[in-house]
Amino acid sequence: MDGLITNTTTSPFTTLILPYVYLESVDQKLKWNSWSFDEGLSSRVPYESAARTLTQSKRSYSGYTVRQGLAINLEHNFMMSEAGRTNFQRQLQQMIGSIQYTNDIDVHIALITAPSFLKERSEKYYSETKTSAQILREHIDAFGFLNKNQNGMDILIEDCKATMEQWGAQPPTFLLCNPKLTFQMTMSPTATEYVTHGPDGQKKLAAGPNINSYRGLSVIRTRTFALEDGGMPRDVLRRRTRTGEFYSHTQAIAEYNGGTRFNMELYDEGSDQFSQFSPMDYKTAIETAYTASLVNAAQGNEVFVNGNTTHVHWLVFRPVIEHEMHGIVIGRGGVESLGCTFWGQTELSVYDDAMHGIWGMSYKYNERAMVLNNKHLMRIWDCCYDNYCGGKGLNVCDDFENGSNDFQDLFKPYNGPSIWMVPVPSKKSNFTESNFQLNMQDPNAAAVPISPEQDQLLRDVPTLLKLIQDHIDSIVPAAGGAVAAPTDDEKNAYMNWVRKYLPDLSTVHMRKPAGTAANENETSVNSIVFKGTYRIYNDAGNAISSNNGCSHHGTDYVGAASCRSGKGVRSMVAGIGAPTFLPAPPAMMEIRNVP
Repeated sequence: MDGLITNTTTSPFTTLILPYVYLESVDQKLKWNSWSFDEGLSSRVPYESAARTLTQSKRSYSGYTVRQGLAINLEHNFMMSEAGRTNFQRQLQQMIGSIQYTNDIDVHIALITAPSFLKERSEKYYSETKTSAQILREHIDAFGFLNKNQNGMDILIEDCKATMEQWGAQPPTFLLCNPKLTFQMTMSPTATEYVTHGPDGQKKLAAGPNINSYRGLSVIRTRTFALEDGGMPRDVLRRRTRTGEFYSHTQAIAEYNGGTRFNMELYDEGSDQFSQFSPMDYKTAIETAYTASLVNAAQGNEVFVNGNTTHVHWLVFRPVIEHEMHGIVIGRGGVESLGCTFWGQTELSVYDDAMHGIWGMSYKYNERAMVLNNKHLMRIWDCCYDNYCGGKGLNVCDDFENGSNDFQDLFKPYNGPSIWMVPVPSKKSNFTESNFQLNMQDPNAAAVPISPEQDQLLRDVPTLLKLIQDHIDSIVPAAGGAVAAPTDDEKNAYMNWVRKYLPDLSTVHMRKPAGTAANENETSVNSIVFKGTYRIYNDAGNAISSNNGCSHHGTDYVGAASCRSGKGVRSMVAGIGAPTFLPAPPAMMEIRNVP
């Protein structure tokens, strides 16, 4: 029996996106080239000189089909009973569904792991028109964009269309996303409230989301696949992503050595409330851990008590805030536009084992889904929250001598400490001129990838360890000063303690592109930490400073946990979801539907 045993009528993945194409010679190496004939501007030339030659570029790709196989077993003489015949029919249906199920996951993986055309353009047309601050601002604004903006999906679709048009690609035809995202397209409050749509809005809310096309695109819902033994089926466009925040407070050295307390108020996403803790409660444990690394223990904590030290900058980090995030794929499907699913050389064999009373059937075939033209494919990662994993609580990493290595496990949801803190002695009154972001990478890192597709690199983000080293080195005597500075051994001992205690994110930062990491169920880590939402109180309970936050998650407020668990969208109406630290707006009048 020859032919592909499957039912394509129920799968848009092998009909609309990457359609089936029969391959005669399945063992051959499949090769294809991607040519780029870029249009250029003509230039003025003298009559007798040669004109500038237009350039072309070519990228070569190759791949092989994969031999797949499935089998079923039944009892001997199963055709002699009605129950046996029914079971046989259902197992055949199971085989048909399993073959299509296998081909569907192959299409998903081909879409998320295909080379990024956006990255290829970034490598070809290197530009410094945007500063690192601008690139970071765009990156963090796009994180969880659908939960931050009620019209987020509309904006993303139109932005993708405009970008692909700039590439010279044809208009997209499909949108691949999780069913949770289709709910936001049709069930937003503005589309279902009685105030805006009357009884039709309430009927729409009661009927639930039902959408097959949106803004001219066929909406295709992703499938879940059991990719790990014993693991729950999962969506490959849903992945775990870690972001980071930092908070700071500066004390005069007299306040620090005198034990003057202050409380830092932070948002705990697990409990959806603000809570306070005092870093000064850990002062003794931190100094004990630092002095334990001194060569001469008699020197003590000289960097803190030296007469040239004038300030202590408390740095509090939450570098492993982990969420599960959804992504979307927009493209133009079809053999001529995007690619296809090759298949061929099918084989169906039947066997009868009378000795063991078993009758069986085995089916084998070659198959491989391939994206042949990535110009018609665009992926947008981390655009919608789905779940909060951990890392934004108030549990402190209190092993100040060794730190914690929980952050290095990237194959399960994070469940380790949330807070690391470092007091930095200095002769400078301000920690850094950059109050926006810090890089917890190695100080020698020349360029740091920031975007999920790794198409954007940062080259001038302040590096944390280098900044701390600059503050330690600033502790020198003033001109004519009588007090000697701390020794190099004392400064090195402090820096060694910092390196040992703080998590070294350079070992896990952006190890793989987003598609590869999602396919392998590996968490993606970002080593850039941003200023988060916090408030500082003195020992009397009076607020002395605050910051509303400029991280991936925006300003924290009570109720934000719902949006960051994929259960809601932050309202654009003033007063709903307002930050705790800002003045509360006037109450809104409640409108009721009175018969």
